[in-house]
Amino acid sequence: MIEALATVVLAGGLGSRLGSDAPKGTYPISQVKGKSLFQLIAEKTVAAGKAYDTRLQIAIMTSQENHDATLQHFTEANFFGLLPEQLSFFTQGSLPLLDDNDQPVHPLTAPDGNGLFFESLAASGILDRWKRAGISCITVVLIDNPLADPFHLPLIELHLKNQNAITLAAVERLDPEENVGLIIEKEGRLRVVEYSEISHDERYARDSTGRLKYPLANISFFAFSLAFLEEMAAQKPLLMPLHRVKKEITAAQKRLLGKEGPIALWKSEYFIFDLLAFTQKSSVLLLDREDTFCPLKNSASVAAVREALLKKDQKQFYTISHVQAPLDRSFELSQQFYYPTKEMIEKWKNRPLPSESYIEP
Repeated sequence: MIEALATVVLAGGLGSRLGSDAPKGTYPISQVKGKSLFQLIAEKTVAAGKAYDTRLQIAIMTSQENHDATLQHFTEANFFGLLPEQLSFFTQGSLPLLDDNDQPVHPLTAPDGNGLFFESLAASGILDRWKRAGISCITVVLIDNPLADPFHLPLIELHLKNQNAITLAAVERLDPEENVGLIIEKEGRLRVVEYSEISHDERYARDSTGRLKYPLANISFFAFSLAFLEEMAAQKPLLMPLHRVKKEITAAQKRLLGKEGPIALWKSEYFIFDLLAFTQKSSVLLLDREDTFCPLKNSASVAAVREALLKKDQKQFYTISHVQAPLDRSFELSQQFYYPTKEMIEKWKNRPLPSESYIEP
């Protein structure tokens, strides 16, 4: 099963809200080594491949504004251990930014969202290459969620068992104010309503027990059948809805306009979850938030993400060794601990946490 698997990493954004004009995936986030988001997911792919004795495929979706810098980040690091035949890059489309009169503000454009990733994947030739390699299941993750496991076996197993077109992961909504999409059912199909488009009443709605009426949050973590993506890419035109949101433009865009001060324009995006409307063959898998979801959105979220990574490492070390790591110690596990071989599990059984801050197998 695991041999016929690839993952797509949606990574077209910049680290603007992190105080950087570099690709968000280059942000150093790990607890000890300061590994970038890109390095973590690349090392997960390498480690999973070793554990499953196969070369898993990974494709990074970039944008026009961060493509070159993303390639440079990988090239300078010798692709973080990935082999050239494992790693691919492709670029998403872009759309003009609009003023309040729906007029394009030349020459400003922005990435067109993640909803048409399958068209760009097909146009790049990657989808066909993966099909010829026998790949039938493709997971899709966001680069800004380092807790996501691109080779999450329960998600993949559910997807294959149900012969789904789409399987999406979810976590429980705990706070109605949280900016996450709501997973609902509409006309017999799973759907997601984006948080910016949720009415106040729906956001706060509760059932007779006091539980949130819509308890599942979308975390943009999916498994797709390659055949379904191929079918979607062949439909011309594919009528996907456009979503608009008003956003502050970047410093670089202000320089292009020759203006200073706050400038907010309308950004148009396609969203990946709208593909749910095209199939009834979908399922949702509820996952533990602590293990799965803590996105890096802005400078204020950095500490929370690092704390979440540490907690996950503490939990995983106990899973492998059956020995509790000291809770007052900061440390970082190699990603190989998350895809252990039988030999590694035997080696680490009943072993206490070593004194080093960075733990390798």
